[in-house]
Amino acid sequence: MDADLGLLRVFRVVGAFGAGMILNARNARSQFLGGMVWGVSLALYEDGVLDPRLGRFVTNNLAEYQISTGADILEIEALWWMRSIRA
Repeated sequence: MDADLGLLRVFRVVGAFGAGMILNARNARSQFLGGMVWGVSLALYEDGVLDPRLGRFVTNNLAEYQISTGADILEIEALWWMRSIRA
């Protein structure tokens, strides 16, 4: 936390995933990174209001969400374990 500027930055995020069989590694990596950015955003910025009966987010769109950017998360890495494909 930079007290002078009021900015909060995450220096490093590493996620490890057990993904089963991955058919497209580029798409899988993008999904992993997107999920990690969303998780950091929820933890730091968003007001994640849940409906207690249904367990779903009350907000229906992303207009009210403040999402982290590349400047907020300096280093991000996704690691995954996948099942090998055998004929």
